Order: sequence, then structure tokens, then C-alpha cells
Amino acid sequence: MRDLSPARHPSAQSGKRKSKPISRSGIRGKGGNSDTLACITGGIAEAFYGMPSELQQETLKRLPEEMRAEYALFRQNLERRM
Repeated sequence: MRDLSPARHPSAQSGKRKSKPISRSGIRGKGGNSDTLACITGGIAEAFYGMPSELQQETLKRLPEEMRAEYALFRQNLERRM
């Protein structure tokens, strides 16, 4: 078995990482992080299909008050334009 202690590991001697850093969740998709792509997709799906009111209310309960106020203002402005 090879000794891969930090002093003997090839990447320790060169000072460079051999692999790309991994995202916090440990999943890296091609062209971007999977969690970012899921958030974008969820936003598009909500705009297209809507959201059940129970899920919307539960989600809003979990947001800080400042974000809830901004969300309400956004929805009011959106409804005025439609």
C-alpha cells in the first residue's frame, strides 16, 4: 500500500489541487451546480403551473419578515401589470 500522507502526496508537493472543488452538497453537474439549476427550474415551473396555496403559505411562513414584505410587494406589482 502506498503512503499518501500529506508530505508524500503528489498534490502536496506541487501545491496545486489535482481535482476540481466540489460544491457544498457534493454534487456537481455539467455546466453548473445542480442546486442552482433546480432553483431556476422550480421558479420557471411555479410561474408556468402555479403553486398550491397550502405549499405557498407554508413556504412564506419560513421566510424572514423582510423577505415576506418584499414578496408581497412583488406580487402586487405583478398583478397591476397583468
